[in-house]
Amino acid sequence: MLVMQYRFIDYLNADQLIADDLVEINDEVVRVVDVVSLPEGYAVTIENDYLEKDIVEIKDTDTFKLFVYDE
Repeated sequence: MLVMQYRFIDYLNADQLIADDLVEINDEVVRVVDVVSLPEGYAVTIENDYLEKDIVEIKDTDTFKLFVYDE
């Protein structure tokens, strides 16, 4: 099994998230698939290492750790 290694590089505010960002959500590094604006935040479609997708709602004030693949 291939285990992905990540390297922390920065913090992002909720309004800075874009598709293909690797961020930590609920103690797991996930890939952002899509971001949709809501009246009080965003609906973010995420995908984990097992290609399982989920939609999470975040607040405008949330911040996230941004990662890149560590080669």
